[in-house]
Amino acid sequence: MSLQAGTLVEGRYEIVRVVKAGGFGAVYEGRDHHLNCVPCAVKEMVQPSADCPESDLIRRRFREEMRFLTLLEHPNIPKIRDFFVSQGQFYIVMDFIHGQNLEDELSDYLSLTGAPTPPDGLARDVLVILDVLTYLHGFTPPVIYRDLKPANIVRAYESGQIKVVDFGMARELPPAVCSQTLIGTLAYCPVEQMQGYAETRSD
Repeated sequence: MSLQAGTLVEGRYEIVRVVKAGGFGAVYEGRDHHLNCVPCAVKEMVQPSADCPESDLIRRRFREEMRFLTLLEHPNIPKIRDFFVSQGQFYIVMDFIHGQNLEDELSDYLSLTGAPTPPDGLARDVLVILDVLTYLHGFTPPVIYRDLKPANIVRAYESGQIKVVDFGMARELPPAVCSQTLIGTLAYCPVEQMQGYAETRSD
């Protein structure tokens, strides 16, 4: 169940609205009360059930991975500011990007003009996305994004810069866990990711 507007999470992050929600969690627009109520994105990820044999490992892996992801520095990746476990859920707090995702942008352009978006502009966006993936995959072990799709690429209203958003569990989880819960979006997942064995080429 989604958090209601006005909910204060961890005594700090006020929920403003639901940005999107799905079976694996939700993303909210929030305000950080410790930083003059600046906007932030709060990602809520459902934890495994207590009887899951890998639940302790997943919680430990979550904390380890988030410590690493907070170190990421790339102009097209929102900065991860905080992470914690609260009320049986994982939370990640990131910069909030005021903009429109590419899925909606492409759909709006088609509706307004009756034609697909010109390929030259899209090609520039693809080069930026490839630069992000090259950066992520260059770590040892590599960071695997796992859910690359137009809805997770946001163009900022002010700068026009695109950002790869909605980071989650971006490194390897135990195969037993991945086989129980699909990490990613079915329409964009390669077979090996659906089977719990994602690698860099899966992105």
